[in-house]
Amino acid sequence: QPPRERGGSGGGRPPRGYTVPVIVGLLLTWVLVADPLVLVVGIVPLVAVCVLRVLRAVWSARPPDRGAALQASWYEVSLAAAAILAYGLAALVNRLLSASGGFIVHSLGYQLAPAHTWAHHAWVTGEGLLALFGAKPQGPAVELAFALLHLAGVALVAWAVCRVVRRFVSWPDLVTQVLLVAIVLNILVYIPSTLANATDLNAREFAVVLPFGAVLAGRTLTARVPEGEIDVLGWLRSRRWRAGLASVLAAGYLASLGYGAAQPSVPPANAQLATFLAEHHLTNGISGYWMSSIVTVGSDGAVTIRAVQSSLRPYLWETKGSWYDPASQRATFLVTENGTDYFSHWKPSASALAALGAPVRTYHVGPYTVLVWNTNLLSPPAP
Repeated sequence: QPPRERGGSGGGRPPRGYTVPVIVGLLLTWVLVADPLVLVVGIVPLVAVCVLRVLRAVWSARPPDRGAALQASWYEVSLAAAAILAYGLAALVNRLLSASGGFIVHSLGYQLAPAHTWAHHAWVTGEGLLALFGAKPQGPAVELAFALLHLAGVALVAWAVCRVVRRFVSWPDLVTQVLLVAIVLNILVYIPSTLANATDLNAREFAVVLPFGAVLAGRTLTARVPEGEIDVLGWLRSRRWRAGLASVLAAGYLASLGYGAAQPSVPPANAQLATFLAEHHLTNGISGYWMSSIVTVGSDGAVTIRAVQSSLRPYLWETKGSWYDPASQRATFLVTENGTDYFSHWKPSASALAALGAPVRTYHVGPYTVLVWNTNLLSPPAP
């Protein structure tokens, strides 16, 4: 929040203060065009916090002074208006991009899961949070030790969240309030959704919690302790303690990065399959989402596999409709994955597979099964 101008009139208007809402609005527009999640972690939290601060300022003022209090809150009003306008402007930009034939972001298929699954979703979300902070206890002893070290970061963020929540309405720093609302809202929207029903690797859907939490902890740690509040981490305000702890954590974090960088790289899981297909002149096929595009890219286009659903209909996510046009494209084989976890198991439904008829050849390549036909699998089967 910009500093108030000393003296003069104009409701405490800071010099050149209007440039901040304009810049914020433009930045929100820019990132919202690229990622709809900004609505949840940027626009809604900023509008909500600004409205709360304006209402608090007006409500706490005496009735004759409420007009002046509203005028003095011009900065919060401007920020809220800029955020709302950013949403409309981003929608307009996406329409123009679509109309001109440009690429636009696919809308997120957000769906609520049954309520009885939410407890499990919360557990998966907790694992994802620990994984984001590098604090998930797993692996050999060295990795476990680094994970325990990273718990210090989790503890600082948890402390900061609790401290700001306790005095949220009266907390003086607007940025800290926005960060807290963004973190909480992102997690609360994620837990009841079908996005949280699989694995903690889906933590990418709330990855902003990591940088937002770090900034929130830093700003809260240096904030003045209000009168009457117990300063639980007051010892950290000592320059000597703070420098010592920072040195220990920085050394530990750097050591963990060095350890990770020193580990041998894992060969691509689909390299064997791509090589086999190319050697057998199987260059165009179909499979599930998690392995189709990676084989295509990993083989530099020597083998092309398009993603389909279990019904063998096109999986239209990060794809082009023209890839599935039987008039110009051809697919002669289908690859199934026979693993056991979420990312290594895919098979079409029995009815969809039966509709294709018996394959002319079948190959087994590691955890994969390759089924080959002499017909174009992109063409609908004859009735």
